[in-house]
Amino acid sequence: MKQLLKYILSQLLEHQKIAETKHSIAIALIGGLSVIVIGFVDSKIVLIKTLAIIALVFCLLSLLSSFIAVSSKLISIKGKTNIKENINYIYFEDIKNFSPSQYLQSIASAYNFPKEYLPDLFELDLAKTIITTAKRTSAKYKLFNVSLLFLFISLMLLLATGFLGGFDGILF
Repeated sequence: MKQLLKYILSQLLEHQKIAETKHSIAIALIGGLSVIVIGFVDSKIVLIKTLAIIALVFCLLSLLSSFIAVSSKLISIKGKTNIKENINYIYFEDIKNFSPSQYLQSIASAYNFPKEYLPDLFELDLAKTIITTAKRTSAKYKLFNVSLLFLFISLMLLLATGFLGGFDGILF
């Protein structure tokens, strides 16, 4: 059981690293987009200036959600006990709702451990770490989606600003 739990934890940590890498890329994109948007704020046309300010606000919201996701200590999710039938015991979205003891019992049952098998304290600690990592990873991916939504809105506002005549003095 210990080796299985260690493998699951390593897979979850890999998912968490991927989520953090995505946030790092998003932060870089937000920075570049913000520089371009700031150039439009000086426009003398009120509509362009307004769209640029709104786009900048969405850039900041996107940046804020990415920074919250990267600093995992701020992510705290209360556990639920909403367990599905067809569960993948390695996938973070499926295991985040387990309690540690439920998780260990489900794994023992699913992987045909003997009925008299009792997990020890180390396995319980591993299960706690696995569930906490699964919750953190899930939250990071959700915040990444929020960040991308704000980034997309900001990009659309930037394009609208440019098509309204704002690209003339900024890019060329």
